Amino acid sequence: PSLHHRQQHARAMEEGGELKESFRECRDACERIEAGAQASANGGKRDQANEERKRIAGKVMRCMQMVESLGILSANESKEDILTEHLQFLLLQYFLGVCYANMGDPDPGSRLENVQNAILSFRRFAAACLDKDLLESDIAKRVESMVESDSVYSKPRTVAREEKIAQYKRQKEIKQKMEGLESSSSVDEEEARELALLHINSSVLNALQHQNSLCQEVEILKFAKDRPEGAESTESINRRREEQAKQFHALKGTATALQGEL
Repeated sequence: PSLHHRQQHARAMEEGGELKESFRECRDACERIEAGAQASANGGKRDQANEERKRIAGKVMRCMQMVESLGILSANESKEDILTEHLQFLLLQYFLGVCYANMGDPDPGSRLENVQNAILSFRRFAAACLDKDLLESDIAKRVESMVESDSVYSKPRTVAREEKIAQYKRQKEIKQKMEGLESSSSVDEEEARELALLHINSSVLNALQHQNSLCQEVEILKFAKDRPEGAESTESINRRREEQAKQFHALKGTATALQGEL
């Protein structure tokens, strides 16, 4: 091989190592965010949390650039074409959505921009997984309705109570199966691929849940951004958003309890 080809190979090897390390950091950070480790942050702590989420978002975008430059994923690839070890990189768009969705900002205009970016990221992630035929049939049907509109101002979809319970029940089943595979002392290629696909389907279910609550928030923020003097304060808007989050987690708890009765 020529010197040029050797240099290209060395650069690809270096970027590949950096990508794996950065991906792990992004994955772990987003798991902490979703677990609510910083959900109660306020004041100075809230500012620190926002800066950290912006830093992670930047790292996620750097990972996405490396995936593209290394040719790891292709738009015309099908499920069978993607290597098992590369499936995880589809989650980067989801991680970006998590970062944007959890960037709190006292200014309604800035928060609205973050929410719009989160909606687009979740939608792109779900659409990519749908296009590559990586989703379970029931999840794929829900995604089809999610990606119908390109507008970030889409009205939140009304979800029936039975559908919510079924969705949370399937989410629980997927996570239990993932935990079983992850706890295994040795995982073969087939099990590793099954685990990667379960992780993708679980994340798409999360994206669907985030999407609906974020669409509701867009309506609130649009009103707050254009509100006249003396109207509802930004702090009040933030409190309402926190209350929505509490209701979301309460619903998850109710669904879990109901699952135990089934």
